[in-house]
Amino acid sequence: MKIKSDKLVKKSQLRKIEESLMIDTVLQEKGRESLDKMSHNVTKMNETVKKSNDNTRELLKMLRENRSGADNNVEMLQKIESIEGSSFKRESLEHVMVIDTPEIYLNWKEQVKENEVFAKRNNIDLTQPFINTFSNVERANLYKELTDKFDIIELDKYDYLFATSAGVVAGFIDAAFVGTITNNTTQSAIPKMMDKQFDKIVNWYAKQEKIGMLEKQVEAAKSTSAKENLTNRIHALKNNKKIGRAGQISEWTKKDSIKVLEKNHRVSYDTAINKAVKGMSPDNHHLLSLAHEPSLFGLLVGIIDQLTGKSTFVDTLGNVIRTSTGNLNNELTGNIVQKISQATENWFGHIMSDIVGSSSSVGRGSGLPVPGWSSLQKLQVGNITINDKNMNVAQVSDWMFKNGYDVRAFSAQLIPVIIYETLVRCYWFFKQKFYFGKSIKESFPVANNRELSRLLLFSAASFTAIDVGDATIKSINPVGFNWGKFLMTINVPGIIDLGFRCVQNIKNEICHRNKIELVIKDDVLREYDRVLSEVY
Repeated sequence: MKIKSDKLVKKSQLRKIEESLMIDTVLQEKGRESLDKMSHNVTKMNETVKKSNDNTRELLKMLRENRSGADNNVEMLQKIESIEGSSFKRESLEHVMVIDTPEIYLNWKEQVKENEVFAKRNNIDLTQPFINTFSNVERANLYKELTDKFDIIELDKYDYLFATSAGVVAGFIDAAFVGTITNNTTQSAIPKMMDKQFDKIVNWYAKQEKIGMLEKQVEAAKSTSAKENLTNRIHALKNNKKIGRAGQISEWTKKDSIKVLEKNHRVSYDTAINKAVKGMSPDNHHLLSLAHEPSLFGLLVGIIDQLTGKSTFVDTLGNVIRTSTGNLNNELTGNIVQKISQATENWFGHIMSDIVGSSSSVGRGSGLPVPGWSSLQKLQVGNITINDKNMNVAQVSDWMFKNGYDVRAFSAQLIPVIIYETLVRCYWFFKQKFYFGKSIKESFPVANNRELSRLLLFSAASFTAIDVGDATIKSINPVGFNWGKFLMTINVPGIIDLGFRCVQNIKNEICHRNKIELVIKDDVLREYDRVLSEVY
């Protein structure tokens, strides 16, 4: 407490020194102004005297030459008038006032009081005495140095306007082209497009596997007819066709791709019903099987399940269950490294077979859960009424998955988020690079920058505001509020991004505050001590 008190006393003393310097600066400026006026007056007087002397010399010359005649008389009268007219005029001079100065005291306290009285008498602003002693150029340099040192945010209204506008534009794109997620083919433009893209990926992957298998069969075939038949099938597959056993040619479909992948990548944990797992059914077994999660966690669980012969589930009550299912798994051979490699390939192939639904699915099919979505089964809390049924958070997440909220739907909702993130980051890069002239490295739009992080927060907030408003309007009906439609309309990636940006900005401000405290402690207080030591 004593150290803190001493620092406060030193700051107060330094403040009085700054006020004294401010008064000295004002007096110096007034002195320079008076000197400028006096210099102006001397120059004017010199010009007047010189002109008068020149006219006098001309008149004397004319008198010595004793000129006569009407013309010469007129000229002499003009010279006399010019001499009289060039006489000194007070109104042509600047008025110089006596400079008011404060009394000088040897006692510091008395001098401080005199400075305060003098400042009040002469209307001198002492609110920022240290800054006001600088010139405009010095002040600009100081602000630049303080901005860099204290990492002050320099965003203007146009930056905030652009970030907010980007979020609003993305919000309207979400409302118009993403809309409400459903489990059928009658969806909005972006979810429908995303489903088709996933179908194309699965088709391509399955055809590549099928072609690889057929090429191996061609190498092993002994008869010419067998090789020719296999080669024709390969050619048909490359053209998205298939040849039946009777030789008929038809289109290669998504279900054909899924069947190939299901056959080539059998796993023990792919079971639709298991008595040990409460609440599991064909339309949610992908959600409750942890190995079906398309993430590193799902890969890890999938490898362990294949190596141990057991399957890992989380039931609708939130319990994690390890059990044997009796399902066949592709045989793993060799040492442990080879088995892990085979299990990884098998896991990925099975993920591809399920990501757009199973071969027996009708319509869109039940895909794979969003990474982390299975963990919501642990949240056995809350009470939300959907379709006249009270549900907790775990049941709501299960209901959403059954009604179409899978990786494909999440990816569709991610498009508007990517749009406003890209717009803001591009704006930031171009402004830093071409407006401020910074290097590419300094302009790179990494969001740990406080200013970019702040703009992304504004974009996420405006996007979520539009999104929530749209979901609310669509969910209001004469019967009551439709929570099911609200949850299937709300943009989950947008909510996650907003939460992340909030946490990121809070973290940035805490780190910035700690940085400022260190700067003040290490730099400013050290300078205070140096100045005070020189004064005393």
